[in-house]
Amino acid sequence: SQQLLFPITVDLTLPQFALVKEHIEWFERLGFVMKLFGGQTVVIDAVPALGQPHNGETLFQQIVDELEHPPVADLNPEERVALAFASRAGITKGVPLSQQEMNALMNDLFATSMPYVSPHGRPILVRMSMEEIERKFNKR
Repeated sequence: SQQLLFPITVDLTLPQFALVKEHIEWFERLGFVMKLFGGQTVVIDAVPALGQPHNGETLFQQIVDELEHPPVADLNPEERVALAFASRAGITKGVPLSQQEMNALMNDLFATSMPYVSPHGRPILVRMSMEEIERKFNKR
């Protein structure tokens, strides 16, 4: 976890607050250090240390939103928290990476059991023949 200089106060709806209260241990396992405060408020003292800059409040709110409205059906609550975290905490498009970071990312990807799809089931990479590539770039 990355300790915050100033705690973040997040006001939630009653259903969101109930979800956070129910799954607080999972948020803590991800690296959030927080206290439930009042009827609908969460005070966040630390956020996950992800190795890249991120907005802890936005990350927290996005995870809560995905818990409340899961994009993938048939997941238990713990899997929904993990899915939300994985999809929100990952490297985003447009962020430059060093060669070492790219190599580590590919090694980590191929060490997983499902390297070809994102947590939401979208393709990460596809296999194409040379003929397909040439056809797509009008080389034939």
